[in-house]
Amino acid sequence: MKTLTKKIKNILLIVIVFIIIILIAIILEIYNKKISNLNNEDTHLKNQSEEGLDIEYNLIQVVNDNDIRILITVKSTNGIDKIIYPNEESTINGNRKDVIALDYTVINGVDYKFKVIDINGNELEKIINVTPYDIYKIEDLENIKKGLNKSYKLMNDLDFKDRDSYRTEDKYNYYNKDANGDGNPDNSWIPIDRIYRNF
Repeated sequence: MKTLTKKIKNILLIVIVFIIIILIAIILEIYNKKISNLNNEDTHLKNQSEEGLDIEYNLIQVVNDNDIRILITVKSTNGIDKIIYPNEESTINGNRKDVIALDYTVINGVDYKFKVIDINGNELEKIINVTPYDIYKIEDLENIKKGLNKSYKLMNDLDFKDRDSYRTEDKYNYYNKDANGDGNPDNSWIPIDRIYRNF
């Protein structure tokens, strides 16, 4: 009888330990799911913080090989609270505006960090690094002949017949004027290989 009671106690102990192990496994699974959900929510919030915020820039003028004027456009669908730039040295109050444009001079090849914070506290950072060899407009394309040994990068789609591809009306007219009315522009683009052969 004692042996039977001892066996029952051992079986009960094994069952209890087994139940405890199962309960611990269930608790750990619930905990892991909660952590996973929190991580997903955190990621979603990070993604949300960039929604409706944008920092763009466009080259205005290459002053010299080092100094480059750019137009930085900061946008927010919720309204801009502040702009912090460059590298957190200066701050501009956004006054809840949707768009603010900054005329800014950068040094060739240097990283500049710009940050926009909207009125809800969402923020977006962007590193801007400009070189004079980024091609935004037809005028930049023409500058290739001044430095054929440089590396150039096309930043926009360019169309010689599209006014938006030019910085000035004069340059648009230069490539599109048809003085004699024969249907062909008076001046045409000289291909890069022909420029190269002339050097």
